[in-house]
Amino acid sequence: MTAKESIRSYLEVIAVSQSDPNQPPGCMVVTSATNCTAADSHVQEVLANYREQMETGIRTRLDRGVEEGDLAADTDTAALASFYVTVIHGMSTQARDGAAREKLLAIGAQAMRAWPDVI
Repeated sequence: MTAKESIRSYLEVIAVSQSDPNQPPGCMVVTSATNCTAADSHVQEVLANYREQMETGIRTRLDRGVEEGDLAADTDTAALASFYVTVIHGMSTQARDGAAREKLLAIGAQAMRAWPDVI
């Protein structure tokens, strides 16, 4: 699977899981970030670590994509990973606000249109 296919698949999984009617909408790790007080700083730290791990995992896959020729050698994989994590966080907020699965899938598909060309 190419890096692009991996990220597309991940966004689709996120859209489906965050809109699953059998669980609360959105992502607890994302939505709880805005619901902590100063007294919960230890909780915020743990959640921030989870979010950082997600971004690191995406960047690692993008770096591998550069090595495999799926992405141009000069791709800023850190910025690209941050972009896709930001999209995922936004999808979580949209889901929390009641967005349908179709809308979340469309957001992911639109985000994939930002995929850099291989030069």
